[in-house]
Amino acid sequence: MFVSAITHRLNTADLFTFFQVPVCDWEGVVCLTNLDGEDHVAEVNLTQTNLNSYIPSEWGQLQYLKILDLSQNSLFGTIPSELLLLPSLQEIDFSHNQFHGPVPVFSRADGMNRLLLKENDFQGTIPPDFFVGKRAMIEFSVMGNQLTGTISEAIGHMSLLEILELSSNGFSGMQRNFILEVAHLPLLNTVALLVFDLRYHSDISGCHEKLEVFVSGF
Repeated sequence: MFVSAITHRLNTADLFTFFQVPVCDWEGVVCLTNLDGEDHVAEVNLTQTNLNSYIPSEWGQLQYLKILDLSQNSLFGTIPSELLLLPSLQEIDFSHNQFHGPVPVFSRADGMNRLLLKENDFQGTIPPDFFVGKRAMIEFSVMGNQLTGTISEAIGHMSLLEILELSSNGFSGMQRNFILEVAHLPLLNTVALLVFDLRYHSDISGCHEKLEVFVSGF
């Protein structure tokens, strides 16, 4: 019921109106109850549900939303600015869609730990301050987009990072300072989960020994 209805509402851009009716028992939605006994949407998981539309700005009213998974659909357009201001977001998965525009910057979501944007059509550069304040980030992927420029060494602020995917973009030569910042992220020495995918960036030199256990396909 939920998937078919939400597909219709996405196409009419009034999904939040639809959320006014009880949805907490519907497939793909998880709610949390606050101290006043009110239910709020905390998770929306619509992966692989054949959605073919854009994200309406009304989603920015879901102030308690923590997890949003829209991966593996045919969604398009830019990410609405209202969504970027949600304060409680922890996990975003927009992978394998047709989103375009600049990389979305979730400026208020300091607790975000997963941001998966791979296999879309995002363009432009990653802003230098993109990584600032994202100390909880565990997984970050922009693989398979049309991004350019360099990656800021401020990525070192993400001290809990385990998985980083940057390949299949148009990034220019990775700066040595950036590589050293990544190589010194503390979990890289204790957790062998990092996927530092630089298969298309063979111009890096001088840091092979430090990263060889984590780097795939120089």
